[in-house]
Amino acid sequence: MAWIGGSDFDIEGTWKWTNSNTIFWSSNNVPPGAYYTWYPNQPDNAWNNEDCLEIFGGKWNDRSCTDKRRGICEKNL
Repeated sequence: MAWIGGSDFDIEGTWKWTNSNTIFWSSNNVPPGAYYTWYPNQPDNAWNNEDCLEIFGGKWNDRSCTDKRRGICEKNL
């Protein structure tokens, strides 16, 4: 499990990449060309505090930002 840099912290249900503020998911509406791979029934904002995006098993899940996870970073070469 690892954080991959997505969040809906600013507006619940509107998921953006934290490095660019590009929206990739908004309340089940996907912008053209956006990539997503949520687990079934996700994102679900369980306990009203799941605002960060994790990946495990090749799929995405929303999770509390205070949970400890490793991060995956992108670097231009």
